[in-house]
Amino acid sequence: MTKAIKSNKISLNLREEATQTSKVLNMDIDLEFAFNELYQRKENENLKERTLKDHKNHFKYFSTFLYKHHPEVKKVEDISMTEITDYIKFMRKEKGLWDDHKDLCKVTNRKGLAPSTVNIRLRTLRTWLNYWFKNGYIQKNLSAEIKLLKTDKHFRGIDAQHIKRILAQLEKTSKYTDLRDYVVILLLCDIGARINNLLSLKISDINLTARELSLTSSTSKTREDKTYPISDFTAEWIQHLIKKNEEIETESDFLFLSMRGNVYKANSFRKRLNKFAEKAGIPNDVRVTPHSFRHFVATTAHEKGASLFDLQLILGHKSIEATERYLWQDKERARTVHKQFSPLETVI
Repeated sequence: MTKAIKSNKISLNLREEATQTSKVLNMDIDLEFAFNELYQRKENENLKERTLKDHKNHFKYFSTFLYKHHPEVKKVEDISMTEITDYIKFMRKEKGLWDDHKDLCKVTNRKGLAPSTVNIRLRTLRTWLNYWFKNGYIQKNLSAEIKLLKTDKHFRGIDAQHIKRILAQLEKTSKYTDLRDYVVILLLCDIGARINNLLSLKISDINLTARELSLTSSTSKTREDKTYPISDFTAEWIQHLIKKNEEIETESDFLFLSMRGNVYKANSFRKRLNKFAEKAGIPNDVRVTPHSFRHFVATTAHEKGASLFDLQLILGHKSIEATERYLWQDKERARTVHKQFSPLETVI
């Protein structure tokens, strides 16, 4: 063996020993300290405020669970698949639906989170574990062992008749909150914006004469300003809402306000939307969320002849693949399209 090869092997061994030593030194890391360090890194990556908030909330849920059910876990290295498996079981079977909310916890005794909610929290946990492994805080990358829950229930997409039934529940001429929600739904259908971005709309960003409005990059998922044309019907109802806003004693420039004059929150709208859908008798297998309206916009525009590139422009997607997914998540729609356009009958 030549001296060069021996030298390279010695150098490699020294590097491996240094890496192992570094990992051993890093393993005695307090769980909260490790999260705070990760959180600062995420802040430096300029993640959206909502994403950062999710990290904080999900860590609160996980650390509270460990404190109550596995108090022996103090360090990052103490976490094993035993605790993670117990956490998944707890979320699926024992977690109260609104345990973390001071008011809503009194409304229902329902136990167990939806599989989709559990999966969101597991994806966040995977991110932490992967980061901690790469930084030598844990010896084994547990993120690779965490499997997401299967979601067997299939939902239908919301359609025009469902939306009409929901709108019929709103007393838009007599209640401010119903008028506000009516305009929110009109805009969701008219421009297909994301709910958080839409609720950040300011009156100064609306040009009723030109029939257009602008949504800023500060709340946009794509971090880009975007101007949307709006229909005459939507513009008329926006004007009604602006006049009603003037009756609320606030200096806020936001279009959508709470009764106290604060910015209207997306979660508040989601809860009210669910109430309207239930009142309208919308079937349980129809997904009614603010995001459902984006799928409705995409599907309806496509049925009327809009190309994928047209839809990409309307929805503000950076990739055409994201737009395609919107068109095929509704299984009923996919079945109808397949039956209508399948070329198999031309060859049999």
